[in-house]
Amino acid sequence: MRHHGVPTRLLDWTESPLIGLYFAVSNPAHDGDDAALWAIHPYELNQEAGVDIIPGFDDDIELENYLPSRAAKGATSSPLAAIGVRNSPRMYAQKGMFTISHRDGIPLENVGAKKHIWRYVIPKNKKPQIREQLKIVRVDRLAIFPDLDSVAEVATEAFE
Repeated sequence: MRHHGVPTRLLDWTESPLIGLYFAVSNPAHDGDDAALWAIHPYELNQEAGVDIIPGFDDDIELENYLPSRAAKGATSSPLAAIGVRNSPRMYAQKGMFTISHRDGIPLENVGAKKHIWRYVIPKNKKPQIREQLKIVRVDRLAIFPDLDSVAEVATEAFE
């Protein structure tokens, strides 16, 4: 929703390092800057909140403290990793997961013992090469956004 200008406490993640890498390097307009690939260990993050599972957004009691009504009343807790409902081709293709934070917005890299998150810097001069390598293994726009817009874009590129 953030991509559409809607405020949200959710942050998108993926179970696939290749899909994460795609998002880190996919926009050539940012080739002048280094990129970052973030990795998270969801169980470690959730243990900081006293949760021993990775809950699902479909209907999990572990997520009740993260409801807007509870967050507005000052309920605080560590950010939590949760599995999104994979009810669309895009969510399924992107192997979507999320972290949800309370309104205090503690950065994930500052939570607890900090053993749950890593940042890998991707040098700006390597980004075009990584994009080409991802295409070879079919990690491209069509694989990640399986819709007609992507089919049209791929078909247009084939005729150029």
